[in-house]
Amino acid sequence: SARGFPVSVVMNIFIRGALREQGLMEKDGKIVDYEPQYKVGDWVVHGTSTCCVSEVLDKQIMVIAPSLFGGIMTSYDAADVHRWTLKDAKKGDYLCCDDTDWGKVIFISHGYPDNLYRAYAGYATSKGDSYFFTDETCCKAKKECIRPATDDEKLILDEQIAAHDLHWNLDRQELEKVDHTIKAVFPETDYEQLRQELDALLDILP
Repeated sequence: SARGFPVSVVMNIFIRGALREQGLMEKDGKIVDYEPQYKVGDWVVHGTSTCCVSEVLDKQIMVIAPSLFGGIMTSYDAADVHRWTLKDAKKGDYLCCDDTDWGKVIFISHGYPDNLYRAYAGYATSKGDSYFFTDETCCKAKKECIRPATDDEKLILDEQIAAHDLHWNLDRQELEKVDHTIKAVFPETDYEQLRQELDALLDILP
């Protein structure tokens, strides 16, 4: 044995490595093309961060991770992440589905009861048409087609929300109506002093 490992274990590791170099792998007793655990475009979860895979490097993956300054490129061990599923989605998350009865839909998640996705707000596009909706409208979306929205898709939905005089309050988990009324803010005024100053001004005028 090598370093205390049984010869069979060492040989299996050696064989897997040799196959990997040839772009192959053993699966169900057969030699097939190597299939990495993750591929570019997959969404994975690391801790509390949801990231999109941008490059696969054997046991490591390069991802675009969210940060205060926008997406940053970093790498994680594949063993330290798991594939994103609907179980990772939380109320208030921006999600996207490319295959619904309304076409592509970007929406803010409200839940998934009875195979109908409920949304606080959403924007659907199909064959040149578009539709903005609110009030927990339901749309039929295949679970396996739902994924986190990209930064660009989030921006598209935010622009639609703003265009309808609304604002998404993440802390309160609700859409708020934007009041465009211009309200003049005056400091507290001492009207008696103002009257005296005005009288004094009138006295010196010819």
